[in-house]
Amino acid sequence: MMARKKQLTLAEQGFWEGEWVCADCGYIFEPDAAAPFEKLPPRWKCPQCAGPRRRFVKKAGDVLGNLDDSPLVVGTVVAALIVAGLVYVGLTA
Repeated sequence: MMARKKQLTLAEQGFWEGEWVCADCGYIFEPDAAAPFEKLPPRWKCPQCAGPRRRFVKKAGDVLGNLDDSPLVVGTVVAALIVAGLVYVGLTA
């Protein structure tokens, strides 16, 4: 008789056992040992609002993780200033 291999839990595999919450719409992703959140494909989207995977935060009880989009905002502002400067130089030259 063959012995069945015990399926490891998420914690034993090194993954977050709790829920993941979409910061945009509140959708709750409940991972299981076969499909942990960290192993989802990079282009995976929220099934409810199509938000990117990076918009999900860990939920521990009633406490949610923090979500910091400041690098994205800073990059967008810098890019907009560069484009505006190039347009200005192109129109005045």
